[in-house]
Amino acid sequence: MTIINKHIPTLPVELNCQILEESWRLPLTTTERRDILVALPQVCTSFRWIANRLFLQDVHVVSPAYAAHFLSLLQQQHDPDASPASKCYCQSITFHIYDPDSPLNILQVRLPSSIPAACALEMTLHTLSRDAALAPALRRVALHYTGCSFTHELDEARLVHLPPHVRALELRFATPAPFVQRLRQIYLRRYVLPMSGVRSLRIYGTCPEFVADVRACPAPEL
Repeated sequence: MTIINKHIPTLPVELNCQILEESWRLPLTTTERRDILVALPQVCTSFRWIANRLFLQDVHVVSPAYAAHFLSLLQQQHDPDASPASKCYCQSITFHIYDPDSPLNILQVRLPSSIPAACALEMTLHTLSRDAALAPALRRVALHYTGCSFTHELDEARLVHLPPHVRALELRFATPAPFVQRLRQIYLRRYVLPMSGVRSLRIYGTCPEFVADVRACPAPEL
């Protein structure tokens, strides 16, 4: 008689946590990030618990729908009846601004204001700046733009609603190579409202004039 051992060995919760945390911090594409957001909570109860805490602590907003979901989670955390053990404070938010309906090619370099994800960014920052208690531990905000022009980004004044307790800001533009040089040539200097709380500033994919404009915030550490 053959005896089949139905016991499936499992990894310790601590090791699962470490694996998922390191995976989440990899430089993933927006599609890969979205797939993880959807898939991990469905693996098992343990993964759902780990993923929910990880997604809320190191947040990646990949769509307008997820922005609304994220804010609803913060509201639940802020509920006075919520169990202290279930709370996980948001420390970092990365916004992914791209057009999901258009492939990235040299014929499509859009202004972020025409993309729904940019509206979700503005709504989220405005909500968090209006009610700092929703994310009191938030210290880092990153804006990752794909297939977007940076020439008019500062005109939109999206950063005016940056929560005052944010200390680190990252602006990253991934623009099709044939357009990069032209965008740098046509960029015009802008006035930027000071961001008093920012101390660490990282900017990628723009031009020196853009960097100088954003450095209007006092005493940044580049």
